[in-house]
Amino acid sequence: MVQTTPVDTEDNRKLFMRAFMLWIQKVFLLPNSTATIVPNALTTIFDLETTSKRNWALHVQDFLIQELKKVKQTNSAAIHGCVYALMIIYFHETQFGENSKEPEARKPWIAYWKGDTLKKRLKQERTHEAGLIKTGEMMAKKKALKRKNPTTRVPPSKRNSDSEFESYQPSQDLEATESDLAVDAEQEHDSEAEKEADDGAHDEPPPQREKEQVEE
Repeated sequence: MVQTTPVDTEDNRKLFMRAFMLWIQKVFLLPNSTATIVPNALTTIFDLETTSKRNWALHVQDFLIQELKKVKQTNSAAIHGCVYALMIIYFHETQFGENSKEPEARKPWIAYWKGDTLKKRLKQERTHEAGLIKTGEMMAKKKALKRKNPTTRVPPSKRNSDSEFESYQPSQDLEATESDLAVDAEQEHDSEAEKEADDGAHDEPPPQREKEQVEE
């Protein structure tokens, strides 16, 4: 639509501006994984008089934050929005830090990260073990290996099946132990009774009257 829109009249020029704004937001500023245009982009095409005054950086940032929140909530691997902006932020923060006073750090970030500087950093991220691209590639390989060789797990239904509980019976050893304890307790009671009887017999005094009769 952008390539075939004539711009010979004021209405056509406005139509071209609206089409171009939708296109640039769809492919670069506010991209997503579907063929539709996000609602955030539609709000920018109605008032063309404020196009040059609009805070486009904030517009991109708001959409990125919105999409990153969705990624955090859904654990999705896809990030919608201007990933190029995220890349520039990451490169600049790791290169200069937050409080750097170097002249290069004070430039507009997009002006610094271009040409050979950007190519060099991308190469480092792709080849260095701790690089962002290298790390992402390694994680993707690990996920692919897990898909090919999934870990065999026992289904929960088979771990504790109903048949196991229905077929459970107390062991003979347990029953024998309980009976032995009962016998031991009974024997201990009898022995204590005999001991008390023996102690009582030793405490009784000898019969004196019978002894006197024997002496007479």
